Amino acid sequence: MLVLINGRLPLFLGRMHGLQDLHLGGKPLGGTLPDVWTQMTGLVGLDLAYTGLVGTIPASMPCLRNLTYPSLDHNGLTGAIPSGLGALPFIHDLDLSYNQLSGQVAFRKEVVEQLGPKLKLAGNDGLCLGTEMVGTDLVRVEVDGCISANLAESLARDGSAVTSSGSSLGSDSWYHVALALLPAACLPTHIMTLV
Repeated sequence: MLVLINGRLPLFLGRMHGLQDLHLGGKPLGGTLPDVWTQMTGLVGLDLAYTGLVGTIPASMPCLRNLTYPSLDHNGLTGAIPSGLGALPFIHDLDLSYNQLSGQVAFRKEVVEQLGPKLKLAGNDGLCLGTEMVGTDLVRVEVDGCISANLAESLARDGSAVTSSGSSLGSDSWYHVALALLPAACLPTHIMTLV
C-alpha cells in the first residue's frame, strides 16, 4: 500500500522496478511530476488524471518502455510533449487532454494512425499540429490548438475537415482549430471548410 503523507508523488517511486500499475487519478496530489521514470521499467498503466499536477512532462517519461495506458489529463501540465512519448512500443491510449501543453505535436503519422481517437489532446490551446499529421487514414484527432495555414490548405486538399474555433495569431497565419482527419470519401462537400 502506498500512503502519501504530503500529497506529492514521492521520489522512491523510481526504485519500484516491479510496479506495473500506478492509479492515483482523482487524488489531490499537486506538485510536479518527479523525474524518476527511468528505473520504472515494468510500469504498464499510469493514471494521474485530475490530480492537480503542474510543471512539464519529464523527458524521462519515454523511458517507460512497457507503458501502455498513460493518463495525465485534466491537470496543469505545461510545456512540450516529449516526442518519445508517442513512440513507446506498446502505447495503446494516450490522454494528455485539458492541460496547458504547448509546442508542436511531434508524433509520427504511424503513431497517430495507431492511436486514432485514443490520442486525446483537446483542451491544450498552445499545441500545434505538424505536417506529419497530414494524410492519416480514418483518424480523428481533436486539438484545441493551432495549425499553420499551409497545413490547413494541405488538409483541405487531402479532403480533411478543418474548422476554425478562433482567429489568426499574427503574421504567421496560425489558427486555433478543432481538427478531424478523415478520408474525403467520408465527408459531404459542404462540411469541408478551409480556415
